[in-house]
Amino acid sequence: MIFNKSSPELYARELLHSLDIKNIPVNPFEICDILHIDICYEPLRQSEAVLLIKNGSHRVILNQNISYQPRLKFTVAHEIGHFYIPCHDLQVFACQASDIMSFNTDRSLEQEANKFASELLMPTEYIQKEAKLHDYNAESVKKIADKFSVSITASAIRFLEFTPDKAAIVLSQNSRVKWFMKARNFRYHIKTGMLSEDTYVYDFFKYFRADESMHQTYAHAWIDGDFDIDFINEQSIFMPNLNMALTVLTIPYSEDDEYDDEWNY
Repeated sequence: MIFNKSSPELYARELLHSLDIKNIPVNPFEICDILHIDICYEPLRQSEAVLLIKNGSHRVILNQNISYQPRLKFTVAHEIGHFYIPCHDLQVFACQASDIMSFNTDRSLEQEANKFASELLMPTEYIQKEAKLHDYNAESVKKIADKFSVSITASAIRFLEFTPDKAAIVLSQNSRVKWFMKARNFRYHIKTGMLSEDTYVYDFFKYFRADESMHQTYAHAWIDGDFDIDFINEQSIFMPNLNMALTVLTIPYSEDDEYDDEWNY
């Protein structure tokens, strides 16, 4: 990853260095204590979290309805980003769940805070090592999530930045693609809109079949436009409470004669 002097990732690395934090998992609540940022919980209706900066005091208000600890950690790290990044100079940041959890917000300051949080909780030097050790699949995504104490989605996205595998992830809800992300060397176009009935994840939404094993699927079920492969690997992680699924797509080695095992960071 290349940082420039104004990148949110660089500010996250600067903060970790200044606090001499060298071990994982990183605890953003402890960082708030060091930075004298108070944390409290309230029944917020519109926001996931609010950062208040007033009269020299700093406070993060978290939605008390958030019970998933990895989600809380990422939210706190996101608010630290607003606090620490110099150009984030508002006195109030009211951050919605769609900005923090979707990872594809079009609000630039929220996107920067997400990048800051990802680097803070999953530092580049550590995630690079994991990417070299593991193939990109659902099992590895879960292992990395556990190791860094982050959510499955945050792990999948961060891992995707560094994997040498030709991989993509697709988040779907109610049988429709919400968003997708691709590794830098995944050159195919992912279909959007309603899921194809030829995908295995479609069975989760249609028939409530939560099969998390890896399957080979016809490439046309996931890929749009011109493509030169017949099959693609599909493996999903299901979130029944949200009626959502995170699907990992990878190109089978036998399908890709140009697969390159070398990867330069």
